[in-house]
Amino acid sequence: IFDNDCPIYTPDTITVTNLPGTIAKVTVRFTIYHTWVADLDIYLESPDGTLVELTTDNGGFADAHYIDTIFDDDAPISITEGEAPYTGTYRPEGFLSDFIGLGAEGDWRLLMCDDNEEDVGYFDRWDLCLEMDPVATPTPVCLNHGDVNDDGMLSSEDAQLAFSIAIGTIIPTTEEECAADCDGSELVSAGDAQLIFMSVLGMGVECVDEE
Repeated sequence: IFDNDCPIYTPDTITVTNLPGTIAKVTVRFTIYHTWVADLDIYLESPDGTLVELTTDNGGFADAHYIDTIFDDDAPISITEGEAPYTGTYRPEGFLSDFIGLGAEGDWRLLMCDDNEEDVGYFDRWDLCLEMDPVATPTPVCLNHGDVNDDGMLSSEDAQLAFSIAIGTIIPTTEEECAADCDGSELVSAGDAQLIFMSVLGMGVECVDEE
């Protein structure tokens, strides 16, 4: 980390891929060896440019090092209340909750700079922990209940397919199972097959369509 170089930051990057959904929680851990940690300003930057202050100008006389220092909004004490080498878990000066609801994919940067002369140090490593809210799976909406074979009309073939689904002799696709549920109960039964057949004969009510 360059000496007396703020606001020019020494960055290190973790690239996140294949992590869909939105962020529910962020924690970060790093190790930095420095002979006077009160010189250091350290931030975490998300891929969209959101910047959170982790620690700036903390440490007393000749305090040295951040060693496996974890930043977590839920920690019992703030980094401003700790003592070097700051091993353990602390609340950052900013709020990691600022990242909640954002996407995770892209380049995350740990930004470090030294804002005073003489004492020097170097960055060793860091870890980023992202807890995600899952991507919601849309619930299929069934139109054309009863038309199991999807040919645009109700027929005895639809009734037979619904009965076969009900007794387990065929494994339906999601669309077929949805269409075979004539009464909209979310369960395919022999009664659904009977309702479809009665509709074909014009002797029953039409199958339920979802709006």
